[in-house]
Amino acid sequence: MKEKIFNLFLFINDDIIQQLGVVSHECDGTDEQKTKFLQSQVDIDLPNAQVHPVPQRYVMNNGTSESIPGQISYDGYQQLKVLGRQLDFFEDIFKLEGALDTPLVCITPVRDGKPAFDIVSDVAQ
Repeated sequence: MKEKIFNLFLFINDDIIQQLGVVSHECDGTDEQKTKFLQSQVDIDLPNAQVHPVPQRYVMNNGTSESIPGQISYDGYQQLKVLGRQLDFFEDIFKLEGALDTPLVCITPVRDGKPAFDIVSDVAQ
């Protein structure tokens, strides 16, 4: 049975996640096969990713009293990972894409236009 799986991208400039990207695929096979497929598609999917803003619920403090909604540092995102909440970051995209409750994803940070492997997981952890 085919399943909707996702290549997700974090577009990072100066260690700030500026935008998110997504490409979905319909794929069948084992989770391992789907994971390998997503990883093999990163370079193809990156230029074709639908770009989305960082959700406004994420607010970055710039070291002063100013808060900037819709931005988060990459370190802040890493803290979400430690808490097991990194996929909450993509919740709005999952809703728009009609994702299942536990989609298989590959998350790739993109620094200066160059992808780097980060994490492959499904939402249920």
